[in-house]
Formats: sequence, structure tokens, C-alpha cells
Amino acid sequence: MLTVLAAVPAEAAVNVYLCTAPGQVGCVCVDWDRGFSTYLEVRCPAPADDGWTTDPTGGPPFHGGGWRGPGTDQPSDNPGGPPKPDLQFAINKAKDVAWERLRGDHNCCLAGKPYFTPNECTKLFLGNPLGGTGANLIKNYVNFRDGEGVKDSKNNTPCKSSTTSAWTTCCNHDPDVLVCDKFKHLSTNDGAAILIHEVLHVAGQPEDTTPTAGPADPPTTDQITQRVKEACKL
Repeated sequence: MLTVLAAVPAEAAVNVYLCTAPGQVGCVCVDWDRGFSTYLEVRCPAPADDGWTTDPTGGPPFHGGGWRGPGTDQPSDNPGGPPKPDLQFAINKAKDVAWERLRGDHNCCLAGKPYFTPNECTKLFLGNPLGGTGANLIKNYVNFRDGEGVKDSKNNTPCKSSTTSAWTTCCNHDPDVLVCDKFKHLSTNDGAAILIHEVLHVAGQPEDTTPTAGPADPPTTDQITQRVKEACKL
């Protein structure tokens, strides 16, 4: 059993969890976010004693110990699998907000119970081929997976793009939405908009990915996200 006693600098946001990557079992992973920079610190027991390694290179220090590792984000060890705890936490927060918006306007009360009425956000999914509401799709149909390292049908790795925080295969109703590590650095509202955007693709919404725009083309990725933000007040 490892016991970690550390003082965390007040200006840094941090998430600590047990590492699962090969060669890191028994180590503690520390995700640092200092506002403008983020990286993963891997802390492992020193091989000769019960303490930590003592190579204090790169990044804000833990008092009473050192660390090893490059001080940069590490690739996922489980492409397409369940998200790491810190990413799952960000997904859950954004998903909760997205679900609330997709239920419609909250009203009180009918027969003593709250009820919801359709609004511009719910209408985004009106008449979709899957037949479900956006709230039902995001809660019961879509699976959010770790997208780091996952390749698309063109052998590209979307999460390597600086502008991609989540993606899915459009538009065959594949329930898997791949979420990139950078998603955890979005605001909750921006994250909710991205999740709704991807659920729209799962439901059948196409997207224009060509460099030239025509009058019959579907909306671009930015146009879809902007429409979601406006309709769902995000």
C-alpha cells in the first residue's frame, strides 16, 4: 500500500489517481492544470526504499518527495476503452448539464410534480432517425469512450488535432463517442455543447468537412456547435 502525503500549491488544480499504464502499476498519476499549461506527473516508489524517486525535474513540486516522468501528457494506455477517472469526471459534469438542457424547460407543477416542455434545445433532435429525444439518447444510448490513440476510418487519429475534443463516426448511429484528453480542460458548458454536438451526429446529423461551402452542404462543425450553444443556452 502506498501512502501519499503532499502539499499541493494553492494556485494549481490537481487530480490524483492510481496509474494503470504498463510500467506504472503501483504508481500514482497526478494531472496538473495551472490555467495555461497541463501535464501528467507519474510518481512511483523508489526501487530501494519506501519513499519516492528523488529526481525533481519539471513541474510544480510536491513537498516531501520527488517524481519521475517527462512532465507532459501521456497517451492513453487503453484506446477506445473506459475514460481515465479525471476524464470521466469531466464527461460526467458536462453530460449532466447537457441532459438537463435536452429535457426542455422545467415547469412546476402538474398534479404536484414538475414537468418539462419542448424548447429550441429539444427541437435539435426532432424527427431524428433513431426516434428518441436528445435527453434519452445522451443518457441511455451513447457510450462515451477514451478517444486518445483511436484511429478513424481514414487511419487518422482525430484526438491529435488541436481543435478536436470529441468525435464519432457519422452518421451510421454508432453509439460510441470518443472523447479526447483535452476535453477535461473545457468549461462545463463548452463540454456540454460538444457532447450534444456529437450526440447529434450519432442521431444522424451530417457535417460539412470539405474546404468549399455550397448552398446544399450540411453545416460545418463550428456551425453545429454554435447552433447547439444558442439553442441550449450554453
